[in-house]
Amino acid sequence: MRIGIMTFHCARNYGAVLQAYALQTYLESLGHKVYVIDYRPSYLLNPYRLFRFGEWREKGLIADMKWNLREILVAPIRGLRNIRFERFVRSRLHLLKIDFNRSCSEIDTFIFGSDQIWNPAICNGYDRYFMADAMAFKGKNCIAYSASVGRIGNIKSSSDQLIDSLSNFSIIGARENSFNEWLKAQGISNSALTLDPVMLVGKKYFEPITQEIDKRKPYLFLFMVDRLPKAKAVAEIIAARYNLEIIEFTSCYETFAFKGKWQTKSPEYFLGMIKAASYVVTTSFHATAFSILFEKNFTAVSSRNGLNERVQSLLSLFNLESRLYIDDRDIDFSPIDYNKRFDQFQEVKHTSERFLQAL
Repeated sequence: MRIGIMTFHCARNYGAVLQAYALQTYLESLGHKVYVIDYRPSYLLNPYRLFRFGEWREKGLIADMKWNLREILVAPIRGLRNIRFERFVRSRLHLLKIDFNRSCSEIDTFIFGSDQIWNPAICNGYDRYFMADAMAFKGKNCIAYSASVGRIGNIKSSSDQLIDSLSNFSIIGARENSFNEWLKAQGISNSALTLDPVMLVGKKYFEPITQEIDKRKPYLFLFMVDRLPKAKAVAEIIAARYNLEIIEFTSCYETFAFKGKWQTKSPEYFLGMIKAASYVVTTSFHATAFSILFEKNFTAVSSRNGLNERVQSLLSLFNLESRLYIDDRDIDFSPIDYNKRFDQFQEVKHTSERFLQAL
């Protein structure tokens, strides 16, 4: 079967490109011919443009000049990172451009997901192409796999629009338990909780592309999607307790004023840093997922918007809810026993495998 994946593969975000790689590789292991549809909407590309002049929210000549100067100074950082991400995308993913306004003869089945493809806060509302609303999808089997809305609060004001669009899909896999429960409550019976592709395939699919890291002083790997002072504070507490060096990664912001932040490394290097770390502190769903895959002690820090439903849903499959740090909660320092049998995870994994094997 010829399968086309519609997902966020073009974002300069470690989780986005690695989950796309995971789903592509898993489907190929089932004997399918798989492509990642090379759809690059502006709302995904704009945050990573080389220069973003004129985006400072304050008014005034001085504020604009400061913003534009910063854009010039961080451009080399942003440019190198973009090059390394694009190299991964073009060398690891099988890209296919299609005309959404015409019937698509190259694809038999379209899979939408994973990632936050139905989060209106990211997609400037609902992107019709991620809702299978185009001529290219007519007459095709369209399914959603581990699609996410981020958190339920994101869709409260537009739930009717989302529900109407879901009729385009023969079956729906939700990445978070909260979203799956919401779908059931709306009377949508063709939904199931499914694993993010990263968790579905396991570390054996990633080890061949994981870059080996030179041995160094034991370190704590700090990865924040957006800068979050409380995550840095948690990392400093844990690093002091275990006498660890802190190495900080980011892929969504740039800074030239502070040393010790790695901003341009490739996805392969990102995997290597998690694999070799003594401890991981992160605000990221996918960095949490890889910490589990590589059996690391870790602390996930909830975002500034409150409880992180995406991370909480993942941790619940491993009875690791205590590893999610929320304001005023004690940090769980206890070593994680990965030798336990995680029955709930295995159940959802089997559901996810059956979901895709039935294509």
